[in-house]
Amino acid sequence: MSTAYLITPLSKKIPVDENAHYIGVDAGSYRILEQNLKIEYAIGDFDSMSEKELQGLKKICPVYQYPVMKDETDSELAVLKTFEKYDTVILYGALSGRLDHTVLNISLMIQKY
Repeated sequence: MSTAYLITPLSKKIPVDENAHYIGVDAGSYRILEQNLKIEYAIGDFDSMSEKELQGLKKICPVYQYPVMKDETDSELAVLKTFEKYDTVILYGALSGRLDHTVLNISLMIQKY
């Protein structure tokens, strides 16, 4: 069974799981890199990063960049894409911040089951 950790910008300390893959959600990508973990890919609109940071990220891993004006949140895009390849998806940093995003993140995670 394959496991992916989706790391959002609100993630603090990321658990180390040698059998899992780490995927950055927008600026959560830098949370992965800060902890010296291997990043599989990054996904989002990257509106919370500078162009220089984004170009640096593109040198490290594949980046799936979406327009800022879209119908989905960055986390939603990440969850939907990640469920295509992984059996288990763990969304980190998804239950704090904006209430509407928190509710959406909870509904995304139960949608698979």
